[in-house]
Amino acid sequence: MSKPIETNTIDQASSILQPMYDNDIGVLYLVGKGDGTINFYELVNDDKKLYMLGTFRDTEPQKGGGWVAKKGLDVWRCEVGRFLKLTSKSIIPISFIVPRKSGEEIFQADIYPDAFAGKAALSAEDWANGQNKPPILMSLDPSVRQDLNATDDDGNVQFTKKKTYDELLADNTRLTARVKELEIKLGIYDPSKDENNEDNANNNVEDNNNNNNNDTNNNNDTNNNDNANNVEENVEDNNDNQNNDDQKED
Repeated sequence: MSKPIETNTIDQASSILQPMYDNDIGVLYLVGKGDGTINFYELVNDDKKLYMLGTFRDTEPQKGGGWVAKKGLDVWRCEVGRFLKLTSKSIIPISFIVPRKSGEEIFQADIYPDAFAGKAALSAEDWANGQNKPPILMSLDPSVRQDLNATDDDGNVQFTKKKTYDELLADNTRLTARVKELEIKLGIYDPSKDENNEDNANNNVEDNNNNNNNDTNNNNDTNNNDNANNVEENVEDNNDNQNNDDQKED
């Protein structure tokens, strides 16, 4: 490490470069902080070492950003990288895609080797004791993919259905009763809380009833006005018809 392996002139800008190396496919991304460019290269173990792949340019400069994990990329678009560009007003996703005709139909295994699964291979205590293990990898192929999370040792993510309002209300009632029970045991229970909660609940019920009554009255008034207008229109039509009949008799 006494001398650089490769020397390359990027540009003449004064912005600081933020590197990100994709070890899975050997691609180096250089994000210019303070400008709108992202240069990306392929690192190959040959005489040249570094091959320019392309440059992303934008007129809006980036203040910084971060990269989406491999398991969050869209493999059917052949997306090999996604940078979340931070500007002064927004966060803009920038996708790096390998152009392939069959990418939407066939999983491209050569650009999607097994990637980091997002789960630690060692606990902090084991690492501090000097243990070492290779990272836990996962397949990105949707047909065989199994996502891992921090608490599931079986390799599958279990999705929890969103609770209904009634279920959330029941949970809230149960937890409130539990808090009351614990406060009584600790001797810090304040009975005035129940009175205030009951008063608030009664007020809410009264407000809801008043709102419902107001809505009903408004609807009745609207219907009465519509009916009155219809009656007036019918009277006018009858008068017009009577006048026409009188004119015909004359």
